[in-house]
Amino acid sequence: MRKFMVMALLTLAGAGSAAPTPPVPVPAPVMTPAEAPKLLFTAPSGTHIKLRETVQVRSEVEDIEVSGLFAETFSPADLRRLRAEHTQAEWTEQPGDETVMTVGQVFPDGSRELVTQVSTALGEEQVNIYFTERIYPDGRSTDLQVQSDNPQFQDLLETMLATSEEGAAAEADSSNLHTFPLIPGHSVTETYSVDLGNLFAPDLLNAAVPLVAQQQGLSTEQVAEMMSQVQEVDSAPVTVTRTTTYRGKDAAGHHVFEVLTQSPPTSWTFRGKLPDSEVGYSFSLTVTDLVTEPSVLTYRPDGVQIGERSSSDSRVQLVFSAEGSAKGEMDGHLSITMRHQRVTTLRAE
Repeated sequence: MRKFMVMALLTLAGAGSAAPTPPVPVPAPVMTPAEAPKLLFTAPSGTHIKLRETVQVRSEVEDIEVSGLFAETFSPADLRRLRAEHTQAEWTEQPGDETVMTVGQVFPDGSRELVTQVSTALGEEQVNIYFTERIYPDGRSTDLQVQSDNPQFQDLLETMLATSEEGAAAEADSSNLHTFPLIPGHSVTETYSVDLGNLFAPDLLNAAVPLVAQQQGLSTEQVAEMMSQVQEVDSAPVTVTRTTTYRGKDAAGHHVFEVLTQSPPTSWTFRGKLPDSEVGYSFSLTVTDLVTEPSVLTYRPDGVQIGERSSSDSRVQLVFSAEGSAKGEMDGHLSITMRHQRVTTLRAE
């Protein structure tokens, strides 16, 4: 009787027969990076993508210290005004550069010509910079050419490439995502060294004179005179660590990557003599407490980038010191510490 009642209850509950044994899940095969599909650059000739950049910034003067001559020059009211003028309590949004990528010739070996035009503001003038490269099926990028429609900027670009060719090549190799294994969660970490002192090499400073003069509305002689006051620049090479992770596809089927770039505190120190005097000066710029969130990059299935978002939060300290006058009347010290936040977004139109 008991068995009958149990069977009846099971029948009423819809479980009159034994439940089937669930299948044992079979784990998906694990692909190695060598076996996985890759992000290939296969966009056809004539592909034309325009990306527009927006930049949000916020800054704050956290501390100002003065002594000697500067304490006499800047009153407490002056320091409060200086702090207020260089502090942005709210985020400020401003337009950034416009980037246009065009795929040119497709060669018999499958390599493709990619021309990237970047339009940026130089003072009140708009300057175009053109990067032309050849991307091979294995992801290599060669035959890089950089040109500008601004003669002064073109001279600066040529000198910059000649000065920092090795570091630029290492950075370009590290940032190239073509042929990256498309395994969600797969990461690759690379390091490369950048000699930031090259930014202030004599040849580069001389090439920058016409450009700075044009931007500031000064004569080349005036700018050259100011730069001649810089007699020595100290800066140690910086080791940059870059970790790239593939996150899979978004709802639209685009490939999403995260790129985390990290570097230690960076500092430059400039030394020289003040104009028409024997007073020596030093000016240092130090970037500390740099917190960089991973950049998020979006690519179409054919390997064309269509989006990027990056943000950074850093603290910058500017220190100016003067000393060496006979009676010390020109000696002084000025230190300004600022926090700078920046969010950059690049979207395809």
